[in-house]
Amino acid sequence: MLIVRISDMHLTGEGGLPFGRVDTTGFLERAVAHVNVLDPRPFA
Repeated sequence: MLIVRISDMHLTGEGGLPFGRVDTTGFLERAVAHVNVLDPRPFA
């Protein structure tokens, strides 16, 4: 069984960057895209 947990994303409003430089929204988008193609699929 594969379990995925994504936490502490520190997302900001649209266009905002935490600490003025960290693209947390982009990191989250890439993480979710990666999880979506895992085989076997994570447990939901």
